[in-house]
Amino acid sequence: MNLGKLSILGGVCLLCTALSSVGAQEEADFLTEDDLFDDDFFDTVEISDPLEPFNRAVFSFNDFVYLNVLDPVSDAYTKVVPDPVERGLGNFFRNLRFPVRFVSNVVQGDFDTARIESERFIVNTTAGLGGFKNAADRIEGLERPAPQTIASALGAYGMGEGFYIVIPFVGPSTTRDALGILGNRTVSPWHKPYTVIDDEAVRISLDAVEFVNASPRLLDAYQAATDNAFDPYSSVKNAYVQSSRQHIRPLGLAQPNHIIRARRR
Repeated sequence: MNLGKLSILGGVCLLCTALSSVGAQEEADFLTEDDLFDDDFFDTVEISDPLEPFNRAVFSFNDFVYLNVLDPVSDAYTKVVPDPVERGLGNFFRNLRFPVRFVSNVVQGDFDTARIESERFIVNTTAGLGGFKNAADRIEGLERPAPQTIASALGAYGMGEGFYIVIPFVGPSTTRDALGILGNRTVSPWHKPYTVIDDEAVRISLDAVEFVNASPRLLDAYQAATDNAFDPYSSVKNAYVQSSRQHIRPLGLAQPNHIIRARRR
C-alpha cells in the first residue's frame, strides 16, 4: 500500500473516530441536496456568530478534509458499491434510528407521528428485511414523516438556537443542535450510555459504514452550497440554519412543516 493510500485511510479513520465521539446528525436528512436547491435557502439569515474567526478556520479545515480525503473515498465507494446496496444501507441505518424519532415525537406530544414511526419500524424490520427495504412506504398511511430529533424537541419547547458553530469534521451546527446530537446519542441503540451493543469495535464500525455510505449525498449537498458561491462559509451557514429552522414545530402541531421534495433536475 503506497503512502497516498495510507494517508487517505488514516484520514478516514480519524474522521470516523471524530464522528463516533460527537455523533453524526440525524440520518443525513437534516441538510440535503434537495434543501440546498430551494431558492429560498439562498436568502441571508440572521444568527449570532460570535466565533466567526474560529468557525471560518474550522470551515477551511473541514473543506480541505472533505475535498482531499472524503471526496476520493466517496468516489471509490460509489464505483465499488452498487446503488441498490447504498440505498439499502441508508434504509437500514434510518430504521435503526427509530428510537430517536420516536422519543422526539413523544416528548413533543405528537403521538400520532410516534405511532406511525413505530408501525413503520415494525414493518420495515420484518417485511423490509431488517430495514434494508422501505416496505412501509407502500402502505397507505405509513408514508415517511419528516425526521424529528432531540434538537427538534428542544426547539419545540422554546429553546433558542443559540449561536452558530462549525464542528471539526462534522460541519455546521448551532449550540441547540450540538446539544441535540448528544441527546440523539443517548437514545441511539448503538451509542453509549444505553447501547445494546457491547463491542466497541462494532459500534465504531457502524458509525464508519453509516458515514461513508452517506458521504456521496453529504458531499453533493456541500458542493451545491459552495460551488460558485461568493462566500462559501456564509452560503453553507445560510443553508444549514434555514434547514434547521424548518425542523422546529410548535408544540401540538401534528403535521410536520418540512416536506421532503423530489430533486430538481
